[in-house]
Amino acid sequence: MSSYREQMREAVERTDAWGIDSWHKTLAMNRLSQPPAPPQPRQEYGKKALFFEHLSRTFPLPPEVRSNLCGPVHLLLSTMFMEKELSTAPFITIGEVVWSGDPCFGVTEENLKATLDAGNVPFADIRIHVWLTFPDFTILDFTFMPWQCRQNGEVMDLNETGALKMYGNPDEMVGRYDYKPMLVGPEFLFRTGAVKPHEREAFLVTQAQWLQKFVTIQKKGGG
Repeated sequence: MSSYREQMREAVERTDAWGIDSWHKTLAMNRLSQPPAPPQPRQEYGKKALFFEHLSRTFPLPPEVRSNLCGPVHLLLSTMFMEKELSTAPFITIGEVVWSGDPCFGVTEENLKATLDAGNVPFADIRIHVWLTFPDFTILDFTFMPWQCRQNGEVMDLNETGALKMYGNPDEMVGRYDYKPMLVGPEFLFRTGAVKPHEREAFLVTQAQWLQKFVTIQKKGGG
């Protein structure tokens, strides 16, 4: 079975082959060209996990709402990370999640390509799942756990440990939750109408500001 990193490489290549231009794709390609990063120190990993739990509890959309809005939720999350000027801003990732052996969202390469080719069709049923992948290839998913609760008829309790978010090394989740990246970057969401125009514009404005700062830092040799 391919590692998540190798699957991300295939997702970047597929994104490129399908003619989807994306700064996220470029950042992911650059990261994939470098040697794998060493595992996060346990203390740093713990701090991030606690921060993401806090962010989940204070997120503008409650879990009942975000359980069915994976595209808008993770586009907003990506914007929030860029606004915080995190040097490790994550990549929008589109694909499938296999839960205990069963695909959850019916996402395949074939239906992704058909949806992309169809373009923005009003009221179309777009089969996707969206999450964030960080440059160290850990993942953050704010919508799968609420979706899972809804499927099971369970109460969505943000006070539970984990705060209804998925974060960690996806290779360590395999068997229970198997994340299958297929495309990288938000452009698929824009071209298919999976997010609203104002959500797209807010993201693009923030991305332009972040990129300007990022390029400045690179020129100064700071990253």
